Amino acid sequence: SYNGIFKFMEDPAKQQAIRNFVWNGGRLYVSDYAQSVVEMSWPEFIWHNDPLHGGCVESNFPDGCNHGPPFDSPATVNDDDMRAWLDAMGKLAGLVTKENWNTIGGVFEGIVGEDPTNGAKLQQAPKVWVEGPWSYDQDDIEGWGDPGKWDTDNHPLTVSFPFNCGRALYSTYHTVGGTNGGRHAGLIGQELMIFYMLMEMTTCPEIPIVK
Repeated sequence: SYNGIFKFMEDPAKQQAIRNFVWNGGRLYVSDYAQSVVEMSWPEFIWHNDPLHGGCVESNFPDGCNHGPPFDSPATVNDDDMRAWLDAMGKLAGLVTKENWNTIGGVFEGIVGEDPTNGAKLQQAPKVWVEGPWSYDQDDIEGWGDPGKWDTDNHPLTVSFPFNCGRALYSTYHTVGGTNGGRHAGLIGQELMIFYMLMEMTTCPEIPIVK
């Protein structure tokens, strides 16, 4: 299973190695079923959930937070610059993220750096770049309970956070664009968003110093 592939993340030494890599300036991009790489290295930032199956237990194997089935979600872009860029590319109207495999219930503050003047720990919540509803097919949610009470609110689909000199990015979708294969002409909207964020991640992170 996909959970088994990432079972190596149970090792605290590997978790620390990933934190060290990002702390020292590395950039980490993680998507869908690799969520354990982010979850077990930084359990405080992202709440991974499984609403179809009554929730899941994070930072355990198997945790159930890697689930499915995938869903396509009408996407809302929260970053002004990305939204303007997508609009200029003709990809903003009707934007949909295809094949979201995991579900994020929320984001929370965690330690992202240190105040250089006194060593105080600095906290910040991840930035939510893209959000959208858990738009499962009707037959997928029928076993959940009353489909009329299904959660139709927007939830994070793509988040990033600084960690000292580096950054980590997590996305519930990737570049495949379909379970039957990803070959298509040009770049679809979600691929352009990922391209934009990967380029943006090369810039220096901004960590506000709160006195």
